[in-house]
Amino acid sequence: MLRVAGINQRGSGLCTSGAQARNKGLTSHTQSTFVGIGYQQLAILTTLKSERDQYNKLALDALEKAVQNDDNDHLCEYYLSLQYALVGNIADALTHVRFALALRTEHAPSLHLFALLLTASRRPREALGVVEDALDEFPDNLNLLHVKAHLQLHLQDAELSLVSVQKMLAIWRELYEGQVCVEEEKHSDTRSIVVHVNPNAVSSQMSDKDSNSVYAASLAAVSRVEQALSEAASSLSSFTPRPGPQRPWMIQIKIWLLLADAYLNIEQPHEALNCIQEASQIYPLSHQIMFMRGQIYLYLEQWNDAKQCFLNAVSANPNHTEALRALGETHHVLGEPRLAEKFTCISNNGTMQNSA
Repeated sequence: MLRVAGINQRGSGLCTSGAQARNKGLTSHTQSTFVGIGYQQLAILTTLKSERDQYNKLALDALEKAVQNDDNDHLCEYYLSLQYALVGNIADALTHVRFALALRTEHAPSLHLFALLLTASRRPREALGVVEDALDEFPDNLNLLHVKAHLQLHLQDAELSLVSVQKMLAIWRELYEGQVCVEEEKHSDTRSIVVHVNPNAVSSQMSDKDSNSVYAASLAAVSRVEQALSEAASSLSSFTPRPGPQRPWMIQIKIWLLLADAYLNIEQPHEALNCIQEASQIYPLSHQIMFMRGQIYLYLEQWNDAKQCFLNAVSANPNHTEALRALGETHHVLGEPRLAEKFTCISNNGTMQNSA
């Protein structure tokens, strides 16, 4: 919740900064860039489709204006490319990220985005080539290593992927372990802060008719969702957040999840479960962690455990398409065709509203 509030404040702040820039003599393209980034952040934050569409349009207009005012700024081109990617316009996103790289060849975020866009264009080997070249310049860039490991998994080279992820973990320790250890020492003599979650507050995230409320109404087994939410809230009631900045911990969660995926691909499910356990100690209510745990149980053919994990993931994030699809497939294996069809249909629609 603090992270959401922070993003919201950041997005609003950037929009305000753009307006204030007009009074400080900054160039018009800088003003438009500030405003565009602010709207971009707000679009990422909001769960309401109507608001998201509005913010995306405002972001696109502002960033296009920024590029028109100065077509020699690689950052304007980068953020415009990112905005096109966020709205699903991969062709224009590729065009503008190439412009960004033409203006600044060694811009790590542009190289990262270029690799992601090539992957989205179903050109994984090209993307891997871009990442490997970029890593020659930025060998400790965790974002680039993350994409590299994912692509290696996609290209069925799980052993190499495992090496890449283990390198990520070593880099994380080098970059952040000293920092987080200092923070833990500062808090070691203080009373732990326990976070208590109101189940009603969790449920309220699905209460807006323009976002997720129809999900609960669309399910015949509403009680199962409520049970999952109750279990999630119970889990959080004993959760003590890690001290200090949360960004290093969120990065570590991503690394553990990817490492679990790599272990599962080389048929080491118990090692994968150990990775998930490490991630759960950082933040047990991550829907990605719940989903990955379910994938491991699927591999082990522990169908009921897998179903519960996917249901928990969907309860935490009702729009997680992969969890919805996996839940449908698990219901099918368990001989529950009606629920299997329902969840598969919801995942294919890509939105809860269409499932009512």
